[in-house]
Amino acid sequence: MTMIVVTHEMEFAREVADRVVFMADGQVVESGTPQQVLGDPQRLSQVMQNLLENALKYGATEELVHASVRTAEREGITGVAFCVANAVGRAGRPHPAYVFTKYYRSPQARYRSGSGLGLYLAKRLAVRLGGDLTLHNEDQVRFELWLPALRLES
Repeated sequence: MTMIVVTHEMEFAREVADRVVFMADGQVVESGTPQQVLGDPQRLSQVMQNLLENALKYGATEELVHASVRTAEREGITGVAFCVANAVGRAGRPHPAYVFTKYYRSPQARYRSGSGLGLYLAKRLAVRLGGDLTLHNEDQVRFELWLPALRLES
């Protein structure tokens, strides 16, 4: 049996629908599984929690952790970039070639407990959400989670 339900309750749609169609001005803008169209807030929360906890745990003590959100374009696709940045602490800078590798821990970070799985899993969750997680080693340690935005056409 097929049933069509029109709702503004996104949690309800996420829980009961097999397929979601997003329409604006009588046109289909986006369609797919609830996860493809509506995203997965629990997974996004897990990634952000890992980034923030790592910044607090390994960043310079007594320094602020900066978190920001902005629109960002990648390969012609508009998205949202969530950035978490911290001053370099005792743990040093993560190695760009290994930071998302399973069980990687910076040699200087081994004074703190950890499994080396957090960023490995965060990267995989970001990809499953249709985005990416990158490290930018500039004057700070900065991680950027980019996710595609739902495109509304007028």
